[in-house]
Amino acid sequence: MIKTMSVIKTMRTSRPRILLIDDDANVREVLEHLLASFGYECQIAADATSGLARFDEGGWALLLVDIVMPGMSGWALVETIQRRAPTMPVVLITGLNQPAVMKRARTWGLPVIAKPFRADALRAVVVEALQTAPSQSSLTSATKAS
Repeated sequence: MIKTMSVIKTMRTSRPRILLIDDDANVREVLEHLLASFGYECQIAADATSGLARFDEGGWALLLVDIVMPGMSGWALVETIQRRAPTMPVVLITGLNQPAVMKRARTWGLPVIAKPFRADALRAVVVEALQTAPSQSSLTSATKAS
């Protein structure tokens, strides 16, 4: 059912659909405008729970997920999504530019962009994630450090 919905939603638009999940309204607004200016269709969710519901609508080319959010963390959200769709491309967003965070993202095989970032850096990571999407299934086989 999700696969059929995904195909139908993808057919509605020729622009890749990106789901942005971040609890910071200012970040959501800026990223939504930037992604639209890059030629993507961007939909937003303010937390992991609503992000998961939006994800289930299907048709996403990429997810941008904040790591630190109230309730379910971005890490837990990505784990859940990767169980459902192991090849779904995900880019992590974080204000925690710490070695442990970056190492965990690398272990999971996910790109991460640290706030604050420049528009050209965001564009580059999004383009690369979309081009290398199938290789991101490593999360399901990686040992996840908590």
